[in-house]
Amino acid sequence: LAAPELDATEDIYAPGPGGGPSVLQPAVKRNQVLEELHSTEANYVQVLQTVNNVFKETLRQYPKIISKGDLRQIFLNVDELLDAHHRFLDEMGSIMKKTTGRMMSQCFAHHMKSFTCYGPFCCEIPEAINKVKELESKPAGAKVLDQAKKESKQRFNLRDLLNVPMQRILKYPLLLKELVKHTPDEHPDKPHLASAKEAVEGLAKFINDSKKNYDNLNNMTASLKQYSGKPLSAYGTLDKDGDLMYKCESGREKLKVRYAFLFSSAIIVCKPRGPFYTFKSTVELDENY
Repeated sequence: LAAPELDATEDIYAPGPGGGPSVLQPAVKRNQVLEELHSTEANYVQVLQTVNNVFKETLRQYPKIISKGDLRQIFLNVDELLDAHHRFLDEMGSIMKKTTGRMMSQCFAHHMKSFTCYGPFCCEIPEAINKVKELESKPAGAKVLDQAKKESKQRFNLRDLLNVPMQRILKYPLLLKELVKHTPDEHPDKPHLASAKEAVEGLAKFINDSKKNYDNLNNMTASLKQYSGKPLSAYGTLDKDGDLMYKCESGREKLKVRYAFLFSSAIIVCKPRGPFYTFKSTVELDENY
């Protein structure tokens, strides 16, 4: 199923005709915001379907040009996003079939947890885009990408479409803000919508924190030499790092300098060597620490 024609350089979730300022009654304004939320969600699901079911499947047919590793790096967990939003749209559609008492806050409450899959996607999308650029620079790769674009019946390339999920997830707080604004105080969904807005803002913070931790971990990995042990990600988030001074309890030698990286469940102790750190030991923290 091809996605609708969208201009990737514009806000594809902008209100349609009639969505601008007006003197309409509050109930009508609220319905317009609900219709916008629903219609743009349907468009977004079609974009995800195009990426996952057309681009990904077309590229999969050329393993000599695009390896399995390349496919994983480019498409990340798009299939997980698609599954989450299919379920989200299904419930939203059921709510929109009602003529009164539309409790849209319930839809967000039921599905917000599944949207945490945006954490890894937003962390790794820069590398995915770079991999697509790398393929575009090679004649064989560019030819396959162009074929996939033609089969999608899109005028947008894969790089444009891969950026849409980040645009969409950051749009929910704005859409909910409008919905809260145009929902009368006496409407039963009013207090719950405020909670839903806080939840999507919390999701945005989670994504930003995930990206920050991902970047910190990558920077640390690049500077860490001779490391052995569990994957660093297994120790949770990197909370702090800095100099560590120590000496043997029974010795008379001077304090020695080490550099420590404090994770949620471990301390990685290193010896600083210019811009790099040589791994010395791991101190795993007790869960009650």
